[in-house]
Amino acid sequence: MYKFVIAEDDRRIRLLLHRLLTKNFECEVREAANGLEALSHVQADEPDILFLDVEMPIMNGIDTLSALREDNAHSSTLVIILSGANEKSTVAKLISIGIEDFILKPLDIKTAVDRITKVLEKKFAYVKRINDNPALSASNIIKILVIEKDFKFRSMFSEIFETKFKIEQTESGIEGLKAYIGFQPDIVLVGENLTSLNEKMLAYKIKELSTKIQPRLFFISSQNGNRLPNSLYDGSFTKTSNKKLFEANFLRAAFGSKDEFQQINNIISEEYATEYFAALQQVFGIMTGDDIEELPETEPIEENILRYCISFTTPNSPSIIKLFLAASGEVITKTAEKITGEKMTIESGAMQPIKELLSTLAERLKSFFASRGIQLIIEEAVVVDEIKYSVNSTCQYKIIFGGGNGCKYVSSIIIEKQKDTTNE
Repeated sequence: MYKFVIAEDDRRIRLLLHRLLTKNFECEVREAANGLEALSHVQADEPDILFLDVEMPIMNGIDTLSALREDNAHSSTLVIILSGANEKSTVAKLISIGIEDFILKPLDIKTAVDRITKVLEKKFAYVKRINDNPALSASNIIKILVIEKDFKFRSMFSEIFETKFKIEQTESGIEGLKAYIGFQPDIVLVGENLTSLNEKMLAYKIKELSTKIQPRLFFISSQNGNRLPNSLYDGSFTKTSNKKLFEANFLRAAFGSKDEFQQINNIISEEYATEYFAALQQVFGIMTGDDIEELPETEPIEENILRYCISFTTPNSPSIIKLFLAASGEVITKTAEKITGEKMTIESGAMQPIKELLSTLAERLKSFFASRGIQLIIEEAVVVDEIKYSVNSTCQYKIIFGGGNGCKYVSSIIIEKQKDTTNE
């Protein structure tokens, strides 16, 4: 059974949406008249979706969403915005913070049901990429031993991974070593401040007993916890109540590359296509009113292409991500006029609304990577004559899509590794 929270100060809209949800979905529904009440319901009920109005008393939509995204325990809550057609700039800001979709008011029942269904399908397909990994298939299931005295952490770990791995858990060092001998796990997670047999001695004994296959050994620490007890550990995890973030960090460390450049490549090539197209639909839908659709790669694009580029850098690696949005001068002008509601030309500033549109997409990309544990720094958007490739760059994603009045656009994401000049 689904759990929904409706945050809307208009009682009539709350009633209509409540009836729509209970009629079309097997669900429980809680209602809130402002953002503060909504956050209380999220904390108490942990809903599958929060339906969030933009303009509300006490805490509006932006304040509520910002507070939600900064709350580690509930930052991954799915949010659908309820908005009026005259709230474009505000909804664009909400999109950049991170929402799943939006529903325009007054509510169209069929459209609303379709959008909600798609969001729910996306939620329960989130782990599909991991489940499809041959290394995690039922015929070769991975065994994980968790030795941690924190009951809440053990419960969270089981909740996230019990359908993907075979898991055994204990809360002391001695019981953990006994479990290791009988269970023979592929991965061992060890918590801090263990009783009877501490984490340092436990690692020595596990390695000593591992005569055939050496398990991967990871240390679990609190936010301000200890460093690795010794060099026998392959890595460490910091505890967080943000389930989505912990899942991503664990899977990346346990099964992925330790190279951040490669991690970024993997995330974009394996995860980001669906997320980015959803962002395009949201941004164009709100800012231009167009329902966009993906077009075949063979679709011809008009000449006289104009391109905007936003670059991202990372603090911990020489990676650069470049996000491009391109269209003909005619399409740029039409799009700018839809955004501003004014007659425009390239010479009179039609590129500025396109820059704002691309900046909204960039904020969404930044939020997406932050949820995967990678921080991006956004650079200024610039107009470029062409997309340049170097020997260190790869195009990980390209999409041709169309909007109203035959408008066609191309968007690309290129990842580039800067040359290391520190030793030159």
